[in-house]
Amino acid sequence: MTQKTSTPLPSPAPVPATPQPAPAKRPFAGHNLGTVVGFEFTRTVKKRRFWIATLAIPIVMAIVFALIYLSNSSTAASADAQKTAALTFTYTDASGLITPAIATAMGGRESSDPDKALQDVKTGQPTPTSPTPPTRPPSRSRSTARTRGSSTTANTTPSPNNSSPPQPRPRSAPRN
Repeated sequence: MTQKTSTPLPSPAPVPATPQPAPAKRPFAGHNLGTVVGFEFTRTVKKRRFWIATLAIPIVMAIVFALIYLSNSSTAASADAQKTAALTFTYTDASGLITPAIATAMGGRESSDPDKALQDVKTGQPTPTSPTPPTRPPSRSRSTARTRGSSTTANTTPSPNNSSPPQPRPRSAPRN
């Protein structure tokens, strides 16, 4: 019987106690972000239209502010001029409701001839407020009277022809 002899196996390599640290990862590693941003910035800044747009915005704003200032100053000057301006007008009063003293105090001048006043308006003379006399007297409102114990009122409406007095409206049925 022959005996086999075993050969010793090579021993495994010693295992290090701590693993080797992995190389630190940088954000965006492998990208040339700084190079791309620098290139785009330089390319944009070298363009003429970039500088035109950049400088035009403040210039447009300055023009707008100048126009607003000039508009406000001319409006203030116009308002100051209107404070002292006298208003004059010509009027006709066939009804006799306008008091001449009050109209004169407000700058009015009565015109006795409505046709002449109308002609003055057509030629550009002072404007009358009423070139023709009224054709009918002003309408008067009717008041409704209530009697004790009665809750109904007489509602009136103007009639289609102006020659007759207003007629009462038909009453609706009471609601329950």
